[in-house]
Amino acid sequence: MALPGVTIEYSLDDGASWQVYQDNAQPEVENTLLLRSVSANGQRRSRIVTL
Repeated sequence: MALPGVTIEYSLDDGASWQVYQDNAQPEVENTLLLRSVSANGQRRSRIVTL
């Protein structure tokens, strides 16, 4: 990972719940996916990107 300690999270339900992205368990996406990153200490989150 390019930024050690930074977690990538995704949501398949328009942000109602978030899961941690893992290379070995990639989500199956049929519609919209929301993506954000979380700082190492968990106190800051990036802007949300819609894919």
